[in-house]
Amino acid sequence: LEPVLCLVSGVNRVDMARLAAVTAEPAIRRATAREANDLTGFTIGGIPPIGHSRPLRVIMDPDLGRYETVWAAAGLPTAVFPVPPATLRMLSNAEVTPLAEVVRHADLEAALGG
Repeated sequence: LEPVLCLVSGVNRVDMARLAAVTAEPAIRRATAREANDLTGFTIGGIPPIGHSRPLRVIMDPDLGRYETVWAAAGLPTAVFPVPPATLRMLSNAEVTPLAEVVRHADLEAALGG
């Protein structure tokens, strides 16, 4: 399987079924921490969207576009940098397609206690 870097808002989670459909890889899965580090040279929480030593396929959820600025990982779990979503898309050469899990209103109400 080809590694894929997903750019998704911190409040969202990648829907693995959507990702499988987008990549045409039914067996796609989340990388382990070790795999992520081996593939990118960075630890989870600090994997930047750009600047990798090898080309990576990058897919960006369109929900990021609702923000004026997003904060992207900058190589360490404690380092981030501000970037407009359109610039992030361009710099990372990301394809934009829905990746986030769809949260039903009833599920959100239940999680919030009513």
